[in-house]
Amino acid sequence: SRGPENGYDPPGGARGRRLFRHCSPIRPGGPSARNMRSCRGPKGVAFLNDLLRKIESRDARLSVIGLGYVGLPLVVEFARAGFHVTGFDVDSRKVDGVNSGVSHIKDVPTAMLKEQVDAGRISATTDFSRLRDVDTINICVPTPLRKTKDPDVSYIVACVDEIVKYIHPGQLIILE
Repeated sequence: SRGPENGYDPPGGARGRRLFRHCSPIRPGGPSARNMRSCRGPKGVAFLNDLLRKIESRDARLSVIGLGYVGLPLVVEFARAGFHVTGFDVDSRKVDGVNSGVSHIKDVPTAMLKEQVDAGRISATTDFSRLRDVDTINICVPTPLRKTKDPDVSYIVACVDEIVKYIHPGQLIILE
């Protein structure tokens, strides 16, 4: 059985409501991203419920930042599940290739990508201001190891610095 007694709790279930009970919307121009809280109070719950409704009806506008070996497969799978997805990358060659339906990732067949691009479910851009138009942001940027074997999080920090400029209440941000 897939009930809470077996560790499964569907989106919007009791456990999910408890986890997001203290959520509040994040506002542009507010405190720095490092100090923000994501959801607190009745407005946060309303935003969460609205997002869950959009996800269940496939009306949520999804996005993925980073169109490499993690991001591009995620974009394609979201599109195959019926979502409209915007991919973001700083590399205009990757963006142009995705918009042409040409895959640069071995695990993503060009035919599969092209099918979703032609259906209008996938688009890509270097224009981060389009983050204003999305409901979710999945961050899929590299975290290479330094010589000291600790991760270099500078790509994540740069990504968050861009996101903060365009964030809006009710937006879900996920670090993959």
